[in-house]
Amino acid sequence: MIIKKGGYECDAGSLKIGNKDFQVLVSNGIGDGGYEWYVVDSDEDLPKDAHLEQCIQGKHIKIFCYDCDDYTYGYELNGSYFVYSHHGYMYLRYWSDTYWWGGNE
Repeated sequence: MIIKKGGYECDAGSLKIGNKDFQVLVSNGIGDGGYEWYVVDSDEDLPKDAHLEQCIQGKHIKIFCYDCDDYTYGYELNGSYFVYSHHGYMYLRYWSDTYWWGGNE
């Protein structure tokens, strides 16, 4: 099921994700432009040929609207997620409310 969706713009070919402690540019696999992101809760919601790009976990993780901007974001996440790309579209696959790798909290 799609939990949330939104749009983002990029000039670095990436979706920017982060919070006050970290920021990362996750490759969208295609390059610059305007695309959509989706937060999903099932592997069935992922395109069959989506590419795993990153794993993230934490509190107050923001999905930024623009990869070269530190101020504008479209949604906030908490927990553990796998981040996939598919032709510019990004899928954040919700995994858990807890941090299940690395023993981080």
